[in-house]
Amino acid sequence: MTTLMGVLDAGAPFVAALFMGLAAYWLVDAVQVGRTAARQLADFKPRAEEQTFTERLGDWVAAHSPIPLKVSEWQENIRWAQRAGQLQGVTVSRMLGEAVIYTVLGYAAVFAFRAHGLALWLSPLLLGAYPLLRVKNRAGRVYRTVHRVLPETAGFIAAEMAAGNSAEQALMRAAEGHNPLGRFLAEALDFAQRTGRPVFSNPPVEGALVEYARQEAKNLPGLRAFVRQLDMVARKGVSGAQLMVDIAQTLAREHHQEVMQAAKTLDSKLVVAAAVFYFMPFVALLLFAFAAPVIRMFSGG
Repeated sequence: MTTLMGVLDAGAPFVAALFMGLAAYWLVDAVQVGRTAARQLADFKPRAEEQTFTERLGDWVAAHSPIPLKVSEWQENIRWAQRAGQLQGVTVSRMLGEAVIYTVLGYAAVFAFRAHGLALWLSPLLLGAYPLLRVKNRAGRVYRTVHRVLPETAGFIAAEMAAGNSAEQALMRAAEGHNPLGRFLAEALDFAQRTGRPVFSNPPVEGALVEYARQEAKNLPGLRAFVRQLDMVARKGVSGAQLMVDIAQTLAREHHQEVMQAAKTLDSKLVVAAAVFYFMPFVALLLFAFAAPVIRMFSGG
């Protein structure tokens, strides 16, 4: 009990200082300090040109980091999360800046309150990793959503083509969907319009849809494969409708098999989760209860 109270006493100042530091950081980051005239002129600048202290710090970290940060991969993760309506306003610069600030604030609290213990010394690193983990987690959810709705979108396009619409018309209808995949397809159509290129390939000219998928779906091989199949279907003419139906049915079967396989492994995952979150803490509590008197005896307490 004495050891537990000591840990709580050491951790309470750290947590309190951390929250105060975070509050101070957000206040400084939100307030623009400057002369009144400069502030008034700054209000007329486009929002895209403004950079907060956090973003400037993140830019510096990205430019001077001794290890590769895979900025393009993080940018793709953020863009896919934003297609789902999440992480609005987040950039790689802001993410890196927040990671550095959280880590510095954490270690400042550790030094200020002279906290002891390995866990308290490692906690600022975990705190600094939070912005990166948040982006990775949100993007992972969106990737799973895209993978789940891909068979439905393929079936919708197949139905549109079976009704006599062209592949491009079917794609335009699919792009109206209110999901990340629909927004991606809408962006691909906009990309084709801006570049003046055909949506689908017309050898030797590569289609804008294939190129956009190669640029924006590096972490979604299933989506890239589907785009290539759709591009091939568009060149088949009248026979493309039946081919699209076959592709949609294949994707639906594969998705069904994945769902059934996940259901089979669910029991084992639940057993592992129960062991980790219930059984092991219970065993650790029992061991601590039996070991505490022995530890006090040898420590002279």
